[in-house]
Amino acid sequence: MKKYISWRWRVAYIALIGLVLQIVHRNCISVALICMTESNSGILQKINESELNISKTLVNDLLQIEEQYRIDWDSITQGLVLSSYFYGQIISPLISGFVCRKFGVRWPMSIYTLISSVSLMLIPVASEVNVTVVIVLRIIQGFLGSGCLPMFAHLWTQWTPVHERSQLISFTFSGLDLGVIIAFASSGWLCSIPVHNGWPFIFYTFGAVSFLWMILWCVFVTDTPKCHAWISEKEKQYIIGDNIESNLTTDNSKKDTVPWISILTSGPVWAMATAMFTVAWGMTVVFSYLPRYMNDVLDFDIHKNGLMSSLPFAGKTISVIVIGVLTDKLIKSRILNITHIRKINQCT
Repeated sequence: MKKYISWRWRVAYIALIGLVLQIVHRNCISVALICMTESNSGILQKINESELNISKTLVNDLLQIEEQYRIDWDSITQGLVLSSYFYGQIISPLISGFVCRKFGVRWPMSIYTLISSVSLMLIPVASEVNVTVVIVLRIIQGFLGSGCLPMFAHLWTQWTPVHERSQLISFTFSGLDLGVIIAFASSGWLCSIPVHNGWPFIFYTFGAVSFLWMILWCVFVTDTPKCHAWISEKEKQYIIGDNIESNLTTDNSKKDTVPWISILTSGPVWAMATAMFTVAWGMTVVFSYLPRYMNDVLDFDIHKNGLMSSLPFAGKTISVIVIGVLTDKLIKSRILNITHIRKINQCT
């Protein structure tokens, strides 16, 4: 129990929340688009007028009010809005890697989150102006959100003892799936707010929460345990003494050069790239278009849609955490070597 209230695990909790919010920035629009392009008050047309005990005129007035906040985008335009986030992802991890090496993680992460949150909160206004503005904002968000992933990985090169690395990394990156669950489930609820069709609250709520997280990150997280104000000397030595990367000086890190030719001609690198491509293809289709499928084909209401769309990612979240713990136990017991364990995990 003492381990889980240590500062390295407190950093992990903050990092997890941050990654969850970045994924929410990416995926909340999948549910929001349903509310943006379809009037919530349309359900009034399906309910018997006598059951509502209101006049036909009032029903029509409600429909007209809600219609003002419906965005008239066809399926091709919606596809562009959904996919535009990924245009910004193509080169950002590469750039983010250089940023981490030069400036660390603490302040670049704060700046990335700030700009991404502002972009998210501007989407309701931008959608009223022009879809091109929304696409540009989504590209910016994609560049920043994808750029945060290498930052979290870089953070753990400094903050993890070897025997806890799989746990801490898998715990943090479980936010990739937990973020989708929260995005889908909560967006379905926010969409039902009877003001402006509900959907602007999705962007405002998550943008505001991200601002609060950014303050938490700046106050309690540092680039390395060496410069943390509240960590005990015992824990600091435990992390640094068991961590090769932590023992490298900043100057030596800056002098390192990236061996691009070796990277681009490496079989393992291309194997990893292929594995990530195939997994990302399937998951992108699911988290981008499953809510629309649930709505258009299966005819689920917005509450049930959000919950049902989140279930695949609930299963992934559980498996990532469990596999991280089991992997660390196998490594520590030396039953299998690290290479075999990684391959078994990947293939499974």
